[in-house]
Amino acid sequence: ATSRTVSTGQLRQATSSSKRRTHSGEQPYACDEPDCKYRAARASHLEQHKRKHSGEQPYACDEPDCKYRAAKASYLKQQKAHAQR
Repeated sequence: ATSRTVSTGQLRQATSSSKRRTHSGEQPYACDEPDCKYRAARASHLEQHKRKHSGEQPYACDEPDCKYRAAKASYLKQQKAHAQR
């Protein structure tokens, strides 16, 4: 895996742009699926949305005999509660 170093200035600029879009309502990232009108302020949100169309579920539970997979990491964290029951 390659690591990418981000300067403080780059991080500040990215955070500022994200906050500006959140408050302004700007949504520059659009889904390119036919008849889908989804738009997002963040590219990562559009990536997650596109998994609805593709059915991709890259996150898998690591519990033995559990076949649960999810499109979002947060869904997997919710599912992992079954290990504590």
